[in-house]
This record gives sequence, C-alpha cells and structure tokens, in this order.
Amino acid sequence: MPYDDRDHPAPYQQIATDIRAKIDAGTYPSGSKLPSGNELSAQYGVARMTVLQAIRLLREDGYVLSRAGSGVYVRKPATAVTSLASSVQAAFSHRNVRIAFFGSGGRHLVEGARQAVDRVVPGNRPREVDIRWLTPALAPSEHRRYGGLMDDLLTSAEADGLLRNVKFETRQIDLPPFLDLALLNHRTAVVRLRFPKGADASSDLFAEPGDTKSLSSQKESDPTYRQWSKWFDRFWKQAATDPTRSSLKGTRDD
Repeated sequence: MPYDDRDHPAPYQQIATDIRAKIDAGTYPSGSKLPSGNELSAQYGVARMTVLQAIRLLREDGYVLSRAGSGVYVRKPATAVTSLASSVQAAFSHRNVRIAFFGSGGRHLVEGARQAVDRVVPGNRPREVDIRWLTPALAPSEHRRYGGLMDDLLTSAEADGLLRNVKFETRQIDLPPFLDLALLNHRTAVVRLRFPKGADASSDLFAEPGDTKSLSSQKESDPTYRQWSKWFDRFWKQAATDPTRSSLKGTRDD
C-alpha cells in the first residue's frame, strides 16, 4: 500500500509504522524473513533508500535484525517495543493528561498521541493536556522535527475541539540521549535504555533500574517510579526554556 505523502511523518516513517503493524498482527511472524529491499520498494512505490531508512528504524526499535548476506528477520513479538506509543495513547483516556518525556524516541510519543487524538470522542475528551518534553541537546534534529510534529498535532486537535486546555512545553538539557523515559499521569513510568551510535542496534533494551532487560511500568507509590520522577523534575528545572516553543495554550511561534 503506497505511503500517504500528505501526512506529517516522512515516507520511511509511515512504511516503518505499517511494517510494525504487520509484525504485531502476525503477518510477519517471529523468525520470518521480511521481503527484500527491492520487493518492499516496489510494494510501497518508493526508492530503495527509503525502505532502508524504514528498516533502520525497525532495527533500532528491536523489531528486526539484519543478517549479512541473508536478509532482514523479525526478532520476536514486539509487545514491549510498542509500549511507549501504546502507553501514551492510553494516557489520553484519562480526564487530565499529564506526560513528562525525556529522550530521543520522540516519534513513539508523537505516534501514541496521534493515535489517541484519532480516537477522541468529543463528549469524552480530556479536560486538559499537559506535556513536558525534555530533549537531549545532542539530539537537535529530534527536538526540531518531532517537537514540531507534536506542536502541530496538539494545536490542530485543540482547534478542532478534540482537545482542550492544552499546554505543551519543550526544553533542552546538555545530556546524551542514553534513555527514553515517559512518566504518564503520575501512574506509570516507561523506560528504555539506548546505546551509543555504533553499538549493535539489536541490543537495544527496555530497562528498569536494577533490571536492564525488562520494561518498567510502576505505580506512583512505587519507590522506583518516584526515583524516575525526581530525576526528571531535577533536570527539567535545570534546563533552559526553549525559545522556539511557546508554552501558552493554543499558541506557537512562527
């Protein structure tokens, strides 16, 4: 199915999202080999380089692994990998949405928010949405691209009456992009360790403190959740407010 060039995400991101959905649905089962780059290029009607970019995203997210001279294979059911986007989507089902995010996995945050907005029922929309986004200064493209996409999404959703009382603020901090952290509605923490450029992308791990092989999902009363919350708040206060973003409801800088 051809990509939709009218949508915000780049073609390779749309292709990666489609392949993820097929992996989650079992169309491409665990251990199976994906179609070749040329086959996917013909299927989506894009250049082979675009397909390779999509495969790179899937590899970074732990969905697939590449075997030299053999091809690209599905790693395993990726329910943990989809947790950030799905958890963000679930967070929007609450009346008061509170999201604090740090990291360079912004596309998952945007994807989850987009899915949530697509499912909003006007009579049961959130009363308010407050999103704080802290990005590593060493990932400036992440800050510009996905911060802009989220800003556009929230502004449009509020203008259409799907969301109300929206506050979106981004800040940058002089830290490397070593993890993705999402604190959702003072209830759940989702944490993922990231590895330096050049490391084996297939070794990306979801992590919780003390157990670097598992997904973290804790309640507010859990000491580990409080530890992550304090960590975020400390660096949020230290970070300089981003001058290119407005934290005022319904406004953004041109």
